[in-house]
Amino acid sequence: AAQDKLPFKTVSLNAFPNHAKNYQNFVIDTKGHPDPETLQELCDECDVLILPTSPNFADVTAVIDTFKKVQQAKAKSKVLFTKVKPGRGGLVNSDLTNAQEALDDEGIPYFQTSIPELVCLARCIGAGVIVRDYKDGKSPDAWLAHCNLGKEIING
Repeated sequence: AAQDKLPFKTVSLNAFPNHAKNYQNFVIDTKGHPDPETLQELCDECDVLILPTSPNFADVTAVIDTFKKVQQAKAKSKVLFTKVKPGRGGLVNSDLTNAQEALDDEGIPYFQTSIPELVCLARCIGAGVIVRDYKDGKSPDAWLAHCNLGKEIING
């Protein structure tokens, strides 16, 4: 964001109160595993709390614990699988399937859209642009995943 190339406004959390009144929708990105006070504040104020996780076992276990805390706060939340590696031979990644089954067993909702693990997603950050504007052969795939996620969020 410091490169001022993004097609939207970004501000620090400290500056946020001065800008919030100018926007109808906004996204707050926090550090992973926020402390209980921060988590409660987020639950109290958000329309939907997105809990990102990779599909690996340790991360899924952690997001299940976090979801239970969020559920106690009565916040609407959903898990988002990120850094999803492609499956072998065009099949779905077995880690993702196992992770989804674990969440199903716990009754935890998750987005049908997942964010693939693509180098362009890391590199666009360094370039200071959104993935749609990053020149890479896989950028259209990454952008499509984010667009699909946006539709899923809007449609509930």
